[in-house]
Amino acid sequence: MKKYLLLLMLPLFMGGVSACDDDDDTLDPSLIKGIWEVAADDNNDFTAVYNFEALKGWSNYGTVEVRYYNADGSENENMASAKYDWHAAGPQGNNGILDITLTPYEVDADDPGFFYETYMVTDLTSSRMEWKGLEPNPVKR
Repeated sequence: MKKYLLLLMLPLFMGGVSACDDDDDTLDPSLIKGIWEVAADDNNDFTAVYNFEALKGWSNYGTVEVRYYNADGSENENMASAKYDWHAAGPQGNNGILDITLTPYEVDADDPGFFYETYMVTDLTSSRMEWKGLEPNPVKR
């Protein structure tokens, strides 16, 4: 009889274990902080390193500085570093999608040099972020 009771309780146990999956922790904008190195298969000559900083008290707004480094680790002199404002939207209230928009640092939307780039985050943990550019990317006015 105990075997049958155990067999009946097994599906409940399995359902409880699968409900504790940590997928809910992914795509949390508060994980976008610190230094991220771009790992791209299409360019082995240099790498881009993004240093995300959140505004105090916010988890989805801040600044990011991008620096470019040669394969030997020296800073790439042909590609100037750049600083951007960033904003993360979603995934709640954004159809389950987390996206990041970059705009030039302290440039007004009215300025002719204003543009933005939007990326959809497809994977985000405390040690890994995957994103892909959304079209149009970049949009310049």
